[in-house]
Amino acid sequence: MRVLDIGGDKQLPYFPINDEQNPALGWRGVRFCLDNTAIFRSQLIAILQASEGYQGLHILAPMVSSLEQIRSFKSLIGESIALLQEKGHEIKRPKVGCMIEVPAVISQIPIWAQELDFISIGSNDLCQYLLSVDRNNPRVASLFDSTHPAILHEIKRIVQFAEKASLDICLCGEMASDPRTVVILIGMGIKKLSLGAAQLPRIKKLIRELNYNDCSKLVIQLSEIPTSEEIKSEIDAYLDKVLA
Repeated sequence: MRVLDIGGDKQLPYFPINDEQNPALGWRGVRFCLDNTAIFRSQLIAILQASEGYQGLHILAPMVSSLEQIRSFKSLIGESIALLQEKGHEIKRPKVGCMIEVPAVISQIPIWAQELDFISIGSNDLCQYLLSVDRNNPRVASLFDSTHPAILHEIKRIVQFAEKASLDICLCGEMASDPRTVVILIGMGIKKLSLGAAQLPRIKKLIRELNYNDCSKLVIQLSEIPTSEEIKSEIDAYLDKVLA
C-alpha cells in the first residue's frame, strides 16, 4: 500500500494545493503526510486494521528525501499499531519501504538500508527529476526519455545498491509498460514491475519470450552507447530477433 500521494500532478478536488510556483518540487508525497498527521494517521489505522490476519502487508512512503522522514514515517506506523493493539486488534508490524524518486536518495540507499525492508523505483518522477523535464509540459515533453543513458545508469546503480543491501526492489511507472525498457529492467535484475492493468497481457507475453542472460548481456552493451536513439535501435533489433 502506497500512502496518500498527492501534490504535483496528483491533485485532490477536496484538498487543492495552490500557489506553488513549482509543484513538482513542492508540498507532495510524504511531505504532505507528515505535515497532516491527523489525515495520515487515519489512513495508517485503516490500512493496518484491514491487514489484520494477513501477513504480507507492505507500506510504501512516496517522495522521500531524507532519513528523518523515514524515521517519522515508521514512528507514526508504530503509534498506529499500538493504538489498534490497545483496542484488541492483533496487528503485525508491516514491512516498510520508500519510493526512489528523488535523485539525492540514490546515494543514500546503503545508509538507509537498515531502516527499510524494500524500495520501489518511481520511474516517472525519477526520470523527470534526473532530466529536469516536466513530462506534462507539451513544450518539453519530447525530452522526457526513459532510455536516456543517464537514466539507465542511475537505475542500474539503484539495483546494485539494493542487491548489496539485500533490499527487495520493484519498479513502477511508464518504464514498466514500455517493451524497450522492460527488456532493460529485466537485464538489470529487476524482478517486480508495477503497471496498469490494461498493459499487463502485453508485458506478460513479452516477458515469457525473454531470456535473462541475453537481456543482461544487452544491458552491458547498452552501457557503452552514448545516445538514446542508438540505445533504442539496439533494443529494437534485439526485440525483432526475439519476437520473430
